[in-house]
Amino acid sequence: MKISLYVIISIISVFLLSCGSDDDVLPIIENSVEGTWELREVTMQGSGSASIALVPFPIPVTFAGNGTDYDMQLVFAEDPQVVTALGSFNLDVRVAAAGINMGNRTVPIIGSEAFNGTWSQENGDLVLTGNENEVRFQLLEVTPTSLVFEGNPNLRNFEFEEGGVSVNEANMRFVFDR
Repeated sequence: MKISLYVIISIISVFLLSCGSDDDVLPIIENSVEGTWELREVTMQGSGSASIALVPFPIPVTFAGNGTDYDMQLVFAEDPQVVTALGSFNLDVRVAAAGINMGNRTVPIIGSEAFNGTWSQENGDLVLTGNENEVRFQLLEVTPTSLVFEGNPNLRNFEFEEGGVSVNEANMRFVFDR
């Protein structure tokens, strides 16, 4: 009888100890974007309108763009949370109306004009604030070697070489490596 009582107490003790550790909730650790990142890829999809002579109403247009000539870094400092862009890249943009190519444009993007400011990570988003603008990007991937985010920066003030073509909305995706 004494042996079975010791066995039962031992089993209950092991059970209680193991249940206690299984019920502990581990904190979620979010990877930080802090550090220096090299731009590897940029893509853009958007829509807008074009005003054409002799046509009384704006014509809907679409934009598709891919980055080229990558020579840009983003540096995310931790304290204070400042983002600094070094270098530039080109964005080759195709403009189409009703599926008909209206032309291709190469737009130089100067990193310091587009990205310098402050940053924060909030609920899976990367928030960049600068030049009186705040842009919220969805963080798609943050690993020790890869940073991917996408979002809808305000490009309404963006002007093409020819007048009358304007951007209503755009989605841009950025891929960086360390």
